Amino acid sequence: MVTGGVGTGVSYWDSKIENTELYNKYGSPIKSGNLKYKSKTAISCYDLNVIIPVAEIMLGLGVNFEFNSMDKIDIRSPAPDAGTILFDQRFRIEKIYCLVEVPLQKHIKKNFIASIQSRLGYYGYSGIDRQNFFGEAQMPNTYFVGIGAVGTYRIIPHTFIYILPSFEYKYFQNNGIEKPVSISHNIYTFTFTAGVRIDVSRQ
Repeated sequence: MVTGGVGTGVSYWDSKIENTELYNKYGSPIKSGNLKYKSKTAISCYDLNVIIPVAEIMLGLGVNFEFNSMDKIDIRSPAPDAGTILFDQRFRIEKIYCLVEVPLQKHIKKNFIASIQSRLGYYGYSGIDRQNFFGEAQMPNTYFVGIGAVGTYRIIPHTFIYILPSFEYKYFQNNGIEKPVSISHNIYTFTFTAGVRIDVSRQ
């Protein structure tokens, strides 16, 4: 099957920087030192994957383009720096992943089938206009894992529509090349995706 969908959601960021600075869009530092902060981004995404049946499960590969919009960050520590600052940032996260989908029933019933889907992959990013938001490392540690429930409904032979509410965890850590600078992000994302599936095998 070939699957294409669009989604919307929100990401919650739990981040930390050490021995470096947060910059504004003009390259001037606005906060420096060792900071812990939280933020939230509104997201929209486009998803494309291909899945094939293997025994009683489905295996596949896919790509996902996630557009993030951030408007502020809440600095939690150290205490003298705590507070909210404006931090309008737009960027894109590009994900490559493998997936496993396990049907919850053996056959389609009344044109409907439900499944559990898990994803594991790697991501890159682009469109950052603030220095040092993700650091300057060429090969940072970036990976993600996700899980969701898929509801698929057959509308005509070999063509289905689907919905996918899901949760995803992303991790970021700049690598040792930048020591003593350390930047890490723990990102928790909730999305709702809907789209079309086409059974190209026509079986």
